[in-house]
Amino acid sequence: MTSIERLFTEHHSTLVHYLVRRLGDRDWAEEVAQETFLRALRYLERAEGDAGASEPDDGRAPSAERRVPPSAPAAPAAPARRIGNERA
Repeated sequence: MTSIERLFTEHHSTLVHYLVRRLGDRDWAEEVAQETFLRALRYLERAEGDAGASEPDDGRAPSAERRVPPSAPAAPAAPARRIGNERA
């Protein structure tokens, strides 16, 4: 069994259950989990190859992770902070 197969076997179910609770949508959770494992596979392939020649990840989440579900509540606005002796 390869390292990615072992990683998938040991963690896929737990990750999907966690994502279903967080996202509230099973299909979306499966999509995000799949993207997570694809990223892990790409990383492992780069790590096993020539690490010096690989491009760094841009750090952006895949589109599935950036989506906001329609049922998600809006984030509350941060309260205004006073700085020094200024009056609001």
